[in-house]
Amino acid sequence: MKKMTYEEAFASLEELVSKLEKGDMTLDETTKIYAEAVKLADFCSQSLEKSRIKIEKITESQKEDADDE
Repeated sequence: MKKMTYEEAFASLEELVSKLEKGDMTLDETTKIYAEAVKLADFCSQSLEKSRIKIEKITESQKEDADDE
């Protein structure tokens, strides 16, 4: 998978989900699309988790700075 942003990956995932929901592909095509969708979903999940951790660190740092004052 090429390097992409969360937003790009999410947009691609939405496109793949739309294709899967139509249900007009062969089993082989569906399997390939599903596999790619799983990779994109995992990438998005990991990106969100990294951002959550960063936000927690920033929030904690702000609390510590406020406590020091």
